[in-house]
Amino acid sequence: MPFIETSMEEPEVKLLPEAEYELRTTSASIKGIKKDNPDGSRKRLNVGLASTEYPEAETIWWGVNLPHPRSSDQANKMSQRQLVAFFKLFGIPYEMTGWASEDITGHTARVLVTVGTDQDGAAVNELKFRF
Repeated sequence: MPFIETSMEEPEVKLLPEAEYELRTTSASIKGIKKDNPDGSRKRLNVGLASTEYPEAETIWWGVNLPHPRSSDQANKMSQRQLVAFFKLFGIPYEMTGWASEDITGHTARVLVTVGTDQDGAAVNELKFRF
């Protein structure tokens, strides 16, 4: 196999310090959940957010598993509360029967951002809001 020439320096991660920031929704995708989902029918909404005040900061990712018939009532209710709270906070339009994924991007809200860790132990920014 040939040698692949590329920089292998680890890039600096630019996280926001804990504070409230104005964030803008920049992307949204719906993907299948990997765990316990043999038919691929269980889905997760992932939303990318950017600071309007610090555009050089890393994208902040927020996600929620979508309600599903195989999920428990408790899990489905929690997902619904999180979705409604997020949509209300950012002023994203929705109806009582659903929403359009293309309506998610381009909305702003002032949100508390904290620093946490992801499943691999890397530092990441996280959103904190009531739901």
